[in-house]
Amino acid sequence: KREVVLWEQQWISCAKELNQWQQLSEFAQKGDHNNLLVDCLWKVSDWHTLKERVLRVQMENTPKVMMVQGYLHLHEGQVIEGDQCINHGIQRALHRWWQLPDIAARSHLPLLSLFQQLVELQESTRVLLELGMVQQQQQHHSYSELKDILETWRLRTPNFWDSLGQWHDLFQWRNHIHNIVISAFKTFQDQPHHMHQIGYRDKAWSINKLASIARKQNLHSLSLDVLKTLYGYYQMEVQEAFVKIREQVLACLNIPGELVSALNLINTTNLEFFPQQHKAEMFRLKASIYQKLNNSEQAHSNFSTSLSIDPSLADGWFSWGSYCEDVYEAHGNITYLEYAASCYLQAIKIDTKLAKKLMSKFLLWLSFDNTSSGDIVGRVYDKYGKGVPSSVWLPYVSQLICSLQRPEAARAKDLLFKLVQAFPQSVYYSLRTFLLDRREGSPLSRHQQYSSRSQQGDASKQKHRGAARDWGFGHIPTVAEAFAAGKQVMEVLRSEWALMIHELETFIHEIGTKFVPTPEERLLAVVHALLQRCYKYSSAPLNAEVPSMLKRELTQICKACFSSETVTKHETFVKQYKDDFWKDLNPDVEHSNFPKSLGELIKCLKSWKSRLESSIAKKGCNVLKLEKESTALQHMVFENIEIPGYRQSRQISTQEEPVYVEGVLSDIDIVQRYGSSHRRITLLGSNGEKFTFLIQSGLGPSTSCDERVMSLLHAFNSVLEENAETRRRATKFFTPAIISLWPQITLVEDHESFISFMEVYEWFCSRFGREPDAPIMKFKELVSSALSTNVAQEQVTLTPQQILEIRFRAFSDICTHIVADNILTQYMYKALPTCSHLWEFKKRFATQLGLSSVISHTLQVGGRSPNKIIFSRSSGAIFNSDFYPLFDSNGNVECSEPVPFRMTRNIQVLLTPFCLEGIFVTTLSSCAQAINAERSLIVPHLGLFFRDELLNWSWRRLRSPGPAPMDLKSMVKANVVNSINRMKVMEPTEAINTKTSVSSQHLQKGTYDLVENAVNPENLCRMEPTWHPWF
Repeated sequence: KREVVLWEQQWISCAKELNQWQQLSEFAQKGDHNNLLVDCLWKVSDWHTLKERVLRVQMENTPKVMMVQGYLHLHEGQVIEGDQCINHGIQRALHRWWQLPDIAARSHLPLLSLFQQLVELQESTRVLLELGMVQQQQQHHSYSELKDILETWRLRTPNFWDSLGQWHDLFQWRNHIHNIVISAFKTFQDQPHHMHQIGYRDKAWSINKLASIARKQNLHSLSLDVLKTLYGYYQMEVQEAFVKIREQVLACLNIPGELVSALNLINTTNLEFFPQQHKAEMFRLKASIYQKLNNSEQAHSNFSTSLSIDPSLADGWFSWGSYCEDVYEAHGNITYLEYAASCYLQAIKIDTKLAKKLMSKFLLWLSFDNTSSGDIVGRVYDKYGKGVPSSVWLPYVSQLICSLQRPEAARAKDLLFKLVQAFPQSVYYSLRTFLLDRREGSPLSRHQQYSSRSQQGDASKQKHRGAARDWGFGHIPTVAEAFAAGKQVMEVLRSEWALMIHELETFIHEIGTKFVPTPEERLLAVVHALLQRCYKYSSAPLNAEVPSMLKRELTQICKACFSSETVTKHETFVKQYKDDFWKDLNPDVEHSNFPKSLGELIKCLKSWKSRLESSIAKKGCNVLKLEKESTALQHMVFENIEIPGYRQSRQISTQEEPVYVEGVLSDIDIVQRYGSSHRRITLLGSNGEKFTFLIQSGLGPSTSCDERVMSLLHAFNSVLEENAETRRRATKFFTPAIISLWPQITLVEDHESFISFMEVYEWFCSRFGREPDAPIMKFKELVSSALSTNVAQEQVTLTPQQILEIRFRAFSDICTHIVADNILTQYMYKALPTCSHLWEFKKRFATQLGLSSVISHTLQVGGRSPNKIIFSRSSGAIFNSDFYPLFDSNGNVECSEPVPFRMTRNIQVLLTPFCLEGIFVTTLSSCAQAINAERSLIVPHLGLFFRDELLNWSWRRLRSPGPAPMDLKSMVKANVVNSINRMKVMEPTEAINTKTSVSSQHLQKGTYDLVENAVNPENLCRMEPTWHPWF
């Protein structure tokens, strides 16, 4: 019975979304669902049944029932009685509002919608009163209140992602009022003609708007049904008639078998009454139909006709360019690439909002298609790109800088010259880091040649721009040439913004020198990293000899930690630690105490870790004072410095005023995270907000990679914001500002509420006096002892299945006796003030975790150990540190982890089955569906991401500019295709059985399979112990 009730509820919900009120009314009458019947009858205008049979039944006076009673009274012209019912409904709704939790949540939304209906019902009484006054005295009446109310209704609409039932609740009553207005003006005499049109105009607008929303929510058949049935009059203004035809055609374009109907509709429409812009749009739609019908000649002809009628139609240029791009991708005809590029540039000049969709394609064409086509894209940009504002390239600063080492370097340098004129600070940080990183890879002779050339020339902008074309077309710059090109851009920037650059240099220098970890903290981070490295030898017995590779690394680390520079700057630190450290951990020192086995090395590293931690703790300083650390920043007068990364992270428009730095707050927090120490600095913005940044230091590729990942997530967010399903669920990637100050120092937007999973686990261990590494040691001990015992007894090599069983037993033992499954739940229960906060946190956390899992699986980024997943205790937002893919020798993404993403025991217990199978799974599916629906927009961004990652990977490994253009193109294409295929797996898929016409599998089967793999203990036990699969 409960299952039947559930099926009924789901069917009713679907029928409401599809506006099937007549069927719902019949169902409610047969099943005695009075509340549902009340909601249906007024929408099908069955007022008699509503009055005689339903409202006379004893029912609870809910706000909904009172509102329907108000509808009935106003329909019968009883304005006073209707107003009383409305007031009673508002009182009951307010009473329910105060019963809801204090924090804003989705539970408030139905009441907010109800309040809007009640307010519009009140406004309807004023409309009826004004119409009644006009009947008594028609002369000299302006109808001002009627006009204001109808205009307000146009402006006060639900969001496009709100349910269609909510839209229909509002628009059905508005439709009823519009009919009353139309009927009233038919009886009025001596009224101006435009007043007789007021009801028709607003009713047509409402119907077209409702149909548009249905189409945007992928209910195309419903959109056609709304347009055909709800208006009911032959009379309609030209503007609204055009909108109606356009909506019908757009809906037919997405319905199989309706293309011919859409074509017939346009062909039978008399275009003489439409203005030029509307005629052009009609021909554009006609061309789109022919494009879907694979009629190339007619498509080109109609696109051409459309733009000859109205050359300023941005959508026309965009559609024609998209068609030419499809032809180029299918047949490789270079001429169509030229057409597509020129059409897109024309569209951007008319409407810069289209740049978000198109500029990534231009960058990819310049990288991969321009060389083989003889610089055709570059020549098109020279010809048509003059009116394109430089701001359209602002989101791609890091990609343009990366292009300085590719064949399109001359073009990229030209664009960077334009950007530094308008947005110098947005270019400065990334360009500075690029130059510092490439300076070491630039040969001295080439650098000297460049320096001599630059000394001979003037530093003016014109000469620098002339130097942009020094290289021949198709030439791949060397490291020195890429460095020289970047330096030319930097010199222009310094010459034109000298005062601002001086301020920035002072700001960066103080942060990079005064707010970095102390030598002790750096040494602790090194010891901690070495300890984790030892733990990764999970199957090696503790009495095994230290691997030779690890010995070589220890020798290099000892030299690096106590280099000549460190000896000069930190004499006290060197005297205190160098001799002991070298004696214990340097295998090349004579008479050293270097451990003989892996177990002894682990003990030695643990003792050093304890020694350094106690030494740092004795200082007992968690907060530094700005006046003691940096008097220069304390007394610095900020005039020109913007909040770092504000424009990029907030995605504000270029017309908006940036937020400037007003000062630095005096308290500098010391943040300890998993063996590393960071400083947290707070900047005061000119808008009164406080902006907190974590100053992270360390070597590795994560800095530039994190910036590229944020750029990719911004592209994903732009798609998710336009999709009704994801917008309704508030599905949006968290994208903090990440700014690279030096190759080893990064500013990351942070907040005191952020904490890593590992910090939660360490909190649990300190609470009960346990060692955080105990599970790792236990796992290592159990696995190594079991392996050695089996080998000794049987004298044979164990099969993979036997090794898996050993790891599974060790994993189960740790889960049972050492690590509980409710640690994260306990922590959040203590951290949050009320149960309402906890419930809201779980919902947001499940959404953010779903998004994190989508991007991890799509890009095949592994290594999501607890210290690399950071979440906010206040908002549930999740940030992944060190988030970058690894590549094999062929340039393909390499990830051998058995789990697609992290979904361990503690996360499962926190989410509960309701959030896991409800919110988490739905987030994965809806996000994948939204991104796949806009695949043509996402693929270029993925291509740029993998291009830059492969170039960075090549630079890190070989210190080379990267693969040849054609090799790089094939690598990028293969990785993009694989990523899209992984995204498709998570998309809801309906497999219909042809015999029964019933779906043979769950819609979200792909996502459920991934979750099952992620939670499977047999997969978890195969993970590295440093991944903490038991947590």
